[in-house]
Amino acid sequence: MTPQPALDALPGWRDGPTKMRLLEVIGAMTEPSSPSYVEPRGRIATFDNDGTLWCEKPMYAQFMLLLIRWQAMVTEDPALRQVQPYKAAVESDYAWFGDPYAHFGDLLKGAGEAFANITPDAFEAAVTEFFDVVRHPRFDVPLHHLTYVPMVQLMHYLRERGFKVLITTGGGARLRPRRRRGHLRRPPRGGHRLRTGDRVPRRATGPRQHAGQGAR
Repeated sequence: MTPQPALDALPGWRDGPTKMRLLEVIGAMTEPSSPSYVEPRGRIATFDNDGTLWCEKPMYAQFMLLLIRWQAMVTEDPALRQVQPYKAAVESDYAWFGDPYAHFGDLLKGAGEAFANITPDAFEAAVTEFFDVVRHPRFDVPLHHLTYVPMVQLMHYLRERGFKVLITTGGGARLRPRRRRGHLRRPPRGGHRLRTGDRVPRRATGPRQHAGQGAR
């Protein structure tokens, strides 16, 4: 028989059927006497990064990096101010960006021009500077400090029980510098201070909660 899970195992999640079911499934997969037992070598869990482990609002970090680069290019060459997507970038015309399929050609061309002829080391330096300098417009903390606490707790709970945890992302490898991944290696506890200095004021029924904002 699978032992009943302790409800405080995931302190960032509200007590309820969702949390209980998660703990029951994990318990059944790791209890040798359970008919659902899975050998450690077969325990794999995958998480999406953007919007699941760290904040993707008001925009993806990758896109914010691109916007900043386009704005800098206009400063270097003012003639670009009348050319898309540079025009939309400097005017903060998010309605224009809101229909990417209508402007796919301009966006693709602009993305290619943004980092043309840049070396991998120079690009990594630009990414490092981006994460050092840019702060979230609402919470005023570095972007990589905004993580969804319940999901990070679940990652560590799974690792502690022999699961291999994989993270998938559409972002490039160089947008995941080693120092930014540290917040995914340290399991936060509900209500404890994270690197942002923010608390988790309420428990979440699901993953949509991050260090800078309690669940609604």
